[in-house]
Amino acid sequence: MFDEQINLMILSKVSGEKFSATVTLYDEDPCNRDNIKMAVTFKGQEYNFSEENYFKALLMFREYLQRKSMQLLCNGAMKEVYPSPMQMSMGCCKTGYIQEIGKQASNDNIVDLFEYEPSLTPATIEEQLEYHNLWLSSFKSGNL
Repeated sequence: MFDEQINLMILSKVSGEKFSATVTLYDEDPCNRDNIKMAVTFKGQEYNFSEENYFKALLMFREYLQRKSMQLLCNGAMKEVYPSPMQMSMGCCKTGYIQEIGKQASNDNIVDLFEYEPSLTPATIEEQLEYHNLWLSSFKSGNL
């Protein structure tokens, strides 16, 4: 089953050049989480990813881009955005929270992973995970 097609931008960290990519999201069987598929057409080639949710498929594509010194420009690739465990376990995980250190995320902080908010900070996978862990630890240290 075809879900939707999305146009995204990819930034070369070397040249500063921007490239367009088309992402096609498929959800062949919403009850079977092993069937989430994402196809990316970029620079005349198609890359296919199959994962349990779209966030994990997006991570796989970002790993490829990082090896090529490129950065995906969408909310799912921003330092401050990360899905909650509930978002990851329910549905296809197309949304995440904008996380602010020391502040609990709310429904007002939910963003689509494939949209682009230019006020957020592009990050590597490692930087995004590090920020997410810092955000989590800000609650353990009594900042709330």
